[in-house]
Amino acid sequence: MSVVTIVRKGNRAAIAADTLYSLGDLRITHAYTSKRSKLIEIPNGWMGLVGSTTHHLVMKSIARKKPELLDFSSEDAIFESLLDLQEVLTEDYYLRDDEDDDDQPYDSNQLVGLICNGWGIFGMSSYREVAEYDRFWAAGNGDSIALGAMYAVYDQLDDVEAIARIGAEAACAFDDSCGLPVHVQSVVLGSPAPAPRSGKKAKSRRK
Repeated sequence: MSVVTIVRKGNRAAIAADTLYSLGDLRITHAYTSKRSKLIEIPNGWMGLVGSTTHHLVMKSIARKKPELLDFSSEDAIFESLLDLQEVLTEDYYLRDDEDDDDQPYDSNQLVGLICNGWGIFGMSSYREVAEYDRFWAAGNGDSIALGAMYAVYDQLDDVEAIARIGAEAACAFDDSCGLPVHVQSVVLGSPAPAPRSGKKAKSRRK
């Protein structure tokens, strides 16, 4: 699992993530891996995902091969992008759907994470719920610890990278599913032009 934090203040926003990976009960710390940041570069910003390590590789591949699908300029744009991605995730990357889960009204894309870009800071969950945040948020293991730490310092600090780092480091200190060091990226808030969308509509996978 992972922890990801996002912060916005003034004209800047930042995102931070821990660096611990695991295979079952086996913990793989930063000392035994190289260049394994959980922050993924996307058009005009960064994304941090929690959950399966494969999600990071998949989203890095999509950002590289199909950037036109990644319009993350607003809540509505992110929702539409996640709809377009569902077919790509299933057909091109072999995502397992959950059609046998009768408790859920929609198929899951299994993506849970946070987005930090020139338009703001956003969160998304596996059933395509999307939210925009005004100050800060956290996702993953230790998220409540991270939220408390950022709440305590948000009005005291102007450095968004420092606030995001404090939240992620607090989660690492108290949750054994997270681990140091923490990686941080920041952006300048503004109104960058969205990437042109392909206009492709996802085909129904139901017969």
